[in-house]
Amino acid sequence: MKKINLLFAALFVLTILCCNSDDNSNNNPLPVIENNFSIGENVYNTTNGYLVHQLSNNGTGYKNLVVLSNGTVLSDPFDGDTLNSNNYSDDTDTILVLTINSTSIELLESGTYNLDTTLYNGSGNLYRASVITGISIENSLIDDFTYESFSSINSSNPIISGSVTISNENDIYTFSYNLNQSEVSINGNFIGNLTELEYIE
Repeated sequence: MKKINLLFAALFVLTILCCNSDDNSNNNPLPVIENNFSIGENVYNTTNGYLVHQLSNNGTGYKNLVVLSNGTVLSDPFDGDTLNSNNYSDDTDTILVLTINSTSIELLESGTYNLDTTLYNGSGNLYRASVITGISIENSLIDDFTYESFSSINSSNPIISGSVTISNENDIYTFSYNLNQSEVSINGNFIGNLTELEYIE
């Protein structure tokens, strides 16, 4: 009789543990990365991602532009130096561009790239960061915007430091980035495929 009671007790404890495990798995789902960035309390969606490779080497590194936006880039090739020269869908109101120096022309290598605007021909650095929000589009071109932030002293909201961490698995890119101004930071993430565009300048 004691053996039977012990068996029932063991089964009861096992059932409780299994239920608790199920409850924990339901209460603590795996984190989901949302494709957006924040400036202070404001959040901006970047559902679409593009990768623009430089076709020739200007020194030790190839330039790769990662273009993140809530709209669609219509220009292919893409002008890497003048965002206003490119065409975008009418619903575009947010664009973020990270210009990254990589040693490969074929892929954007995984790793962490720190902002260094002095290394134009470097490799392994984030050379430039550009953020524009509140965009209005007319005839597929940027007509106006309400906010801009660039890694330049000429910007109204200059980005003075920052980094982007990149991983790539089976052509699924994951980006985590922070771009720091003097008083606020731009923090964001992106995960997904990148549409490749030809590079012109």
